Amino acid sequence: MVATVMEAAGALEQNGVTVAEYSPVMLERAVTLYSELRDLDRLQDVRRLVRGRELEVGEDVRQAIAAAEDFERRNATVDPAPLWEGRDRLRAEFLSFLDDHPVLLMAVATVPPYALDGPAPRVGGREHGMWDVLAPCRLISLFGVPAATVPFGTSPDGLPIGVQVVGRPFREDEVQAVARMLAGSATWDGRAARHSEVIG
Repeated sequence: MVATVMEAAGALEQNGVTVAEYSPVMLERAVTLYSELRDLDRLQDVRRLVRGRELEVGEDVRQAIAAAEDFERRNATVDPAPLWEGRDRLRAEFLSFLDDHPVLLMAVATVPPYALDGPAPRVGGREHGMWDVLAPCRLISLFGVPAATVPFGTSPDGLPIGVQVVGRPFREDEVQAVARMLAGSATWDGRAARHSEVIG
């Protein structure tokens, strides 16, 4: 995943975009904060959609629902305000970062693509379910900023690997310009940051 982000950054540099490598510190906390806020929501929307159709969804979704129900039983009176305040602070830090680096390239997932009907991938000796695998997307969702995914490279098994292009609020034009450039059809005269660590 890291190599793919680096290759995408290199492609942008070849097209005249100034690229620098950064590791925005707020991203690591964003992954856990997203999960904490989602736990408080107790996956109500997902539970409504899945009710009566549990066998039609993957084991990871069933496990997430079970965890949300367990959390609900144990934490019926948790005050969400401090978590939302924490989200606002992290978002402000991230937006400040984007003031200097209007576009961020990062991984879409924590692991290369794998067969959904096969074993779950293991990272650091721990099995990663779909929620873990998509941590980079979840953390960007927490910030409410525009993002696009561009296929850029393939895994050793020939499956496509995507790069996430993240931008400033209301600047979908910049995100789309970089995404088109990575897809080979446009140019952009801005600056980008490359985040070469995989969060999750």
